[in-house]
Amino acid sequence: MTDDEARSIKSAKRRIKTASPAGEAPPLPVSLRYKGELGRGGMSLVVAAEQVATGRIVAVKFLPPALSEEAVIERFRREAAELSRLSHPNVVRLLETGRHAGQEYLVMEYIEGGNLLDFIARKPSLQRLLEFFCKICEGLEYVHEAGVVHRDLKPENILVTADGTPKLTDFGIALRQDRKTRLTEGGAILGTYAFLAPEQILTSGVGPPADVYSLGMCLYEALAQRPPFEAETEYGLLQAHLHQEPPPVSRFCPGVPPALDQLVGELLVKKPEDRPTVRQTLERLHECLRQLRGEPSDSQVADQAPPNGKAPRGELLPAGQALRADPAPPAGQALRAAAVPPAGQALGEAPEPGRREVRPARDERSEGARAGRFRAGARLLTAVALLVLVSVGAFLLYRTELVIESQPTDALVLLNGQPAGTTPLRARWLWPGEQRLELRHQGFNNHKIAARTVLGQSTRLPVVILPRVGTLVLHVTPEPVAVWVDGSMLAEARNGERLNVDSGKRTVELRKEGYSQRSESLEIPEGGEAALTAELTSATRGYLQVSSEPSGAQVALDGQPQGLSPVRLKELEPGEHVVTLSKPGFETHQEKVQVVAAKEAPVNAKLKPSVGALRIRSQPGGATVLLDGEKKGTTPLELQALEPGAHKLTLVRTGYLQYREDAAVEAGRTAEIQVSLKPAVGTLVITSDPAGAQVVVNGTSRGTTPLTLQNLPPRKYSLVLERSGYFAASKTLELQAGKTRNLAFHLEPAPPPPRPSVPDWTPSWDGGGGGSGGWTPPPVPVPTPDSVPVPVPTP
Repeated sequence: MTDDEARSIKSAKRRIKTASPAGEAPPLPVSLRYKGELGRGGMSLVVAAEQVATGRIVAVKFLPPALSEEAVIERFRREAAELSRLSHPNVVRLLETGRHAGQEYLVMEYIEGGNLLDFIARKPSLQRLLEFFCKICEGLEYVHEAGVVHRDLKPENILVTADGTPKLTDFGIALRQDRKTRLTEGGAILGTYAFLAPEQILTSGVGPPADVYSLGMCLYEALAQRPPFEAETEYGLLQAHLHQEPPPVSRFCPGVPPALDQLVGELLVKKPEDRPTVRQTLERLHECLRQLRGEPSDSQVADQAPPNGKAPRGELLPAGQALRADPAPPAGQALRAAAVPPAGQALGEAPEPGRREVRPARDERSEGARAGRFRAGARLLTAVALLVLVSVGAFLLYRTELVIESQPTDALVLLNGQPAGTTPLRARWLWPGEQRLELRHQGFNNHKIAARTVLGQSTRLPVVILPRVGTLVLHVTPEPVAVWVDGSMLAEARNGERLNVDSGKRTVELRKEGYSQRSESLEIPEGGEAALTAELTSATRGYLQVSSEPSGAQVALDGQPQGLSPVRLKELEPGEHVVTLSKPGFETHQEKVQVVAAKEAPVNAKLKPSVGALRIRSQPGGATVLLDGEKKGTTPLELQALEPGAHKLTLVRTGYLQYREDAAVEAGRTAEIQVSLKPAVGTLVITSDPAGAQVVVNGTSRGTTPLTLQNLPPRKYSLVLERSGYFAASKTLELQAGKTRNLAFHLEPAPPPPRPSVPDWTPSWDGGGGGSGGWTPPPVPVPTPDSVPVPVPTP
């Protein structure tokens, strides 16, 4: 051990001895020695302990006995495992987790320098404060990169070491137990509510921007020495987070540089997507530090103009330098519009002195026609302009909307006195200006609010509706006790404490380890009080908390039905009991449980599904089997260990139609499925007008119309229809499996063929004494020289 470590341990021991006198020591493992209490709350207990082996002081955090529910314990362990991966100089180290004497605990490094509030009380300089927040940003950025969102960043969770180094702690472990929010309690310590991001109020699904908002709240309070929002009730504070804009931090701290003032404002914007990231915040804090030290900032270096005085293309001009424009004409000098000059006169040339300008006589009719056309054009332009204005106005009115979100949802919205729907609600076609709203929800007070809409813009209005509440006054011994209302833990309270509870009939239960539980049904009056007086007695019986996955299993204790899981079994005799859980489709779960007086034992059963089987055959075989979309093999096939219920069965084989069915699987049985696959064929029905046409399919004659061709494989077909005296008709088509195509052809008649030509000649008789008897035959064509070969003599 180094000298510095030894001095640190001695300093820590002195601090614990003087600041935290030891109280009743909680049960600790033998490796730790109790030194004193560091802090106590309704949801956790933190003590200081000394590691026996090293003498090092550590902080140990316990879950209180009242939070021994299994769901809380599982969440505790899950978040602890997640945080054990974090290792950064600005994050408190999680050293160890465990369970001892029935209590979960965490062992963390002990930080002895106080927290952010102590650091601010020492009045550091602005430069030192910004350096401190830069380190916070480095730790927070590391946490976000590890996939963790803090969700509870506040000054109390930013610890400070002896040398002034900040460390983030308390990532919400064991502080996530749901409870009813005391929204109207006057004078309540607001605590975490002072640092909640707007989205945390409306939903539990938050991301890193929520931590950025909380960081901005911490920075604002460190600079201004006061929070940006102040309210008398938690409800008023939540409404401020949702709707109120924070005043500039420079109003309370005039020495804040403008860049820092702007950054703080951006950290506190309402929309998460408009906030800078932690990395961007860190960079801008560094730039503010450079300005405080007199160093040139990055923006100043980037803004320096080039030597030629011209800004490069795509960059901003230096501040104060305006864009150059052509000089405007002197005041009073108007642009002159020249008419077409007379012939021979140049444009803009004045006529010669004494020269009379000759103008043609006006045509009254043509001028009247031109005037009429002008008036018609003006009316058309006016109509078009009105149409454009109406369209633009309608578009802007449509875009003028109010988006109303409420916590809780399903609240009835009255918009300007008229029912508009239930939340979440998007109201459109609103006139710009103030809108009066009233939200109503059963069990909650009517909430009235005004919102202002802007033409063409969407306005988001988140609202938290105040529940109708009364006051529960506790008179209880011993104390403290865990107060449960309608099955949910409200708080750990002491004798005489006043708790706000939703009005109406409520079941209030008081729990304390080692004592019998007390349950009362009370009517909580709205705005009034209901008192509960109870004296808890030492418990002689035990309890069982039975849950299952999935829930809804029938629970039996020693063979007697107890209801459906999850269920809490009370006032059980100490000793061994048999718990049985059964649910259709799942195997019966049975286990033996030891019940101890004044203790609650958990029973968590993960039910195993009962299994069945499928035996699948097909004709023909070799079909691919898909079950619930997953390929399993080819037929014949037997599938084992299937969950009971309906499964999507599909059989696929080339050349056959796909087969589908919902196959029912029963627990402990094998279902037989036999499938006859149908060939993937189609049908062509061919007719023609007139009938009797020869049908040729893909070059093969298949008969005459009307004709039906069946069992055709799915593919492309070319058809030709021929009939004497008609033009041929053709068609190409794609035939699909299982489909019938009806084709009707109309054949066009072909013209008759031309008659053969006959030579035009007339026989003549010669009356002379010729030997032919006077008849003259027609002339015989004589070959032309081009068609008769002529012999060429050789020399």
